Amino acid sequence: MGEVAFIFYKISALAVKTCRHGFLIDPADYFNLEEIKSLGGLDVILVTHEHSDHFDASSTVKMQEATGAIIVCNPGAYSQLKGRVASEKLVFMEPDKTAEVKGAKITAIKSVHAGKKPIMFIVDADELSLFHGSDSGYTSAVRKYGGRAKVAFVPVGKPSPTASVGDAVKIVKTLGCSTALPIHGSEEEASGFRERLRKESPNVQVIVPKPLKTYKV
Repeated sequence: MGEVAFIFYKISALAVKTCRHGFLIDPADYFNLEEIKSLGGLDVILVTHEHSDHFDASSTVKMQEATGAIIVCNPGAYSQLKGRVASEKLVFMEPDKTAEVKGAKITAIKSVHAGKKPIMFIVDADELSLFHGSDSGYTSAVRKYGGRAKVAFVPVGKPSPTASVGDAVKIVKTLGCSTALPIHGSEEEASGFRERLRKESPNVQVIVPKPLKTYKV
C-alpha cells in the first residue's frame, strides 16, 4: 500500500496527499487560497453532499479556478456548480458510479443521510485506497466494497443525525480496513470509537486526528 499524508480540518474536511496526487474532501469554506497553495498542488476536489458544513459553492469555485482541480460531486452539489465551473472540470457522481480522474479511480457509495443523492467515496490512487464516510450512518451498500479500502475516515456522530460510534465501527469491520480515523464527531465520540475498536478489532490501527496536524499513514 502506498503512503498518504493528510491534514484534518473540521467536521469531515480533509486535505490528502499521495505521492502524485492532491485531494480536498468536503472542504466547505474552511480553506483559504493561501492554504491551498501551501499544500503543493491540488488535483481533485471531492464533495459528498450539498450541506453547508461539507460544501460551499462560492468557495469551491474559487478553489477550482485557482488550482485547475477537477470537482467530483453528488447531484446536489453538482446542480449548484453547473454553469459556474467548466464542464470538463466537473464530474457528476451517483451511488455505485466510478470515475477515472487524473489517474485516480473514484467510486461513489450510497450515503445514509439527507440531501440529493448524498455519497461516500473510495479513492484508489498511487497504490493507496482510502474511504471517506461523509456523515453517513451504516448502510448495507458498504458490503460490496469489503476489502477495497485500507484507510478509512469514518463519521462517529455530532452534528450528524445519522452517524454514530456504533455505525462507524460497523463500517470499519465491513470494509476490513487496517487503519481507521474518526471524523465528524465530538471528542467523546472519537474516544468511544477508539475504545470500541480496541476491544472488538484490535488489529485495526486507530488514529484520532487533531485539527491542522499533518499525519502520515
